[in-house]
Parts: sequence; structure tokens; C-alpha cells
Amino acid sequence: MPAISALAAPVFNWTTIVTGALMTQAHINADWTLATTKVTELQSVVADLEKCYANAAAPTDKPAGKFWFDSANLVMKYYEVASGQLRTVATLDKAETFTNKTITSPSIGGTVAGGASYTSPTLATPKISGLLDQTTWPIMSVKGTDSYSQGSPAAKVPFNTKITDTNSNYDTTLYRYTPPLGYYLVHVILYMGIPANPSTVTLMLYKNGVADDNFLCVATLPSFGHSYTITGPIYLNGTDYIEVFASSAPYGTVIYPASSRFSACRIA
Repeated sequence: MPAISALAAPVFNWTTIVTGALMTQAHINADWTLATTKVTELQSVVADLEKCYANAAAPTDKPAGKFWFDSANLVMKYYEVASGQLRTVATLDKAETFTNKTITSPSIGGTVAGGASYTSPTLATPKISGLLDQTTWPIMSVKGTDSYSQGSPAAKVPFNTKITDTNSNYDTTLYRYTPPLGYYLVHVILYMGIPANPSTVTLMLYKNGVADDNFLCVATLPSFGHSYTITGPIYLNGTDYIEVFASSAPYGTVIYPASSRFSACRIA
């Protein structure tokens, strides 16, 4: 590619013709060949100016204002003057390839203002399953063993054998139930035998040693024996305890704890 400076020379070097001299065919051919060569060079330079020159090496012709994209360094440049002094127009960011990275869990540590230390909290495994947690939602059912005769006043029914007690809250020595805080559905069924004489039986639930009137069954025992039931919800605060009492007046009657049940389960 010729430089623009090459066009500074005269385009045509016409031979001076002396008056009266004969112009030969050779003269015409030589000047015409020179003219076509210069025109071709001019067209080439113009085409080069009109295009965006991109290459790893600088262009050999250096006209003032010529833009050149340095493809090796990804920089746009131009010639400030025809002497070839380059100026940078803009620097283009090189393309970067993102590859898969492994992201690790952040660890929070260090010292908190005031001198207190901080450690990452440990998340407990949530207790979510098809069954309620048996520690905070316990179930209890007990029965007695030996039969005994009971008259008046009322006495505690000796339910001394566990059928189930998921949180170990029933005391088989004191015959009492002390579960965690919550509302409980209590159910008692007590079987009494045939009395010697007509007698009125009373079945009661005691809370903290006091009879709860919400759980009271009073009836006349028939001559062939019968079972009696008390049931319903009760609130226990975590230290409250419940027990079952029974009496038969004015005559005593036989109670069969082995055929009787005292049960409770948390409902709220």
C-alpha cells in the first residue's frame, strides 16, 4: 500500500514539446502509463482511508487523523500528525471466560463490639414427622392390680401399673400424673362390684390434692355392679398433678382396678 506522501510528486511528467517538434507515439504511451499508475495509487489510498484499519501491526502509511485498531492489544488509536505519532482513543475490555466456581458456606466469627465473641449458630433439626413429639405431647394410660373394698371417705385409686407413659410423667407409687404444660383430655373408667347393700358411689378427679367439680360422677350402684366414667379436657401448667379418687357410702363396695383405666393425652 503506497503512502499518501508518494502522491506529493507530480502526477504527470509530460515531455516538453519544442515548437515544431514531432510528438511520437512513445511519448504518449509513457505519459499515459504514468497517469494510470498514479490514479491506481490514489484509489488505493482513498480506499484505505475509508476503511477501519485493524491489524496487530501499525499501518505503514501514516496520514494525520488515520484511525487504527490495534487488534493485538484491543486498543483504538489514531495518528495525530502525519509524522506518525499515535494517540489512544479507547481501551476495550478483553473478554473473560467465567468457569464454574465452588461457593463455600460463609463462616461468621470474630469479635463483636464490647468484647463479646460470636460463633456461628447451630441449627437444630426440626421435629417434623407424621407423629407428634412424645416428649411435649405425651400419652399416658395406667391400670391397677389387686381389688379392694372402699367405703367413705373417698380414697385414691391405686393405679400402679403403666400401660403406656411416653414421657415418664406418671408416678406408680403416689398414683399421680404430672405432665408438661398443656391441655389434656382425661378419661377414667372405674369398675365396682356388687355392694352388700344399696350404696351411692362417687368417682372424682383431684387436681393438686383438691377435688375438681368438673370431673365428678355420683350414682347409685346397682345390685349387679357397674362401671363409671369421667372424661373431659383439663389445663395443667407443668407442675400441676392429677389423681383419681373414689368412695362408696354408706356401705363399702369392691373396686376392681385391674379392669379399670386412667388415661390422659395432650390435645393443645
